[in-house]
Amino acid sequence: MNRMVLIVAAVVCVALVGGFAALGLTAHPPVPQAVHRDVALAAPPAAAPAPLAPVPAPPPAPVVTPVAPVQQPVAAPAASAPVPAGAAPAAPAAAPAQK
Repeated sequence: MNRMVLIVAAVVCVALVGGFAALGLTAHPPVPQAVHRDVALAAPPAAAPAPLAPVPAPPPAPVVTPVAPVQQPVAAPAASAPVPAGAAPAAPAAAPAQK
């Protein structure tokens, strides 16, 4: 048991020391190096191809208007009942709404 504790503590210490060494053991920041000055750059990119002709605008869409139901005139019955003097005539029945 004692050996296991020592082994675990040694591994943790080595990991900590390795982490600090990877980050840098000095107090001052690292000096920037001019490594990119020595690297040859790739050839400049080729010229862009000529732009394509613009796409024409689509033709205007036809105007769609809602369709109103055609109302057929209602034929009066041959024998109609007399209307009382004080009563208003009955309104014709409304056509059912279309969806």
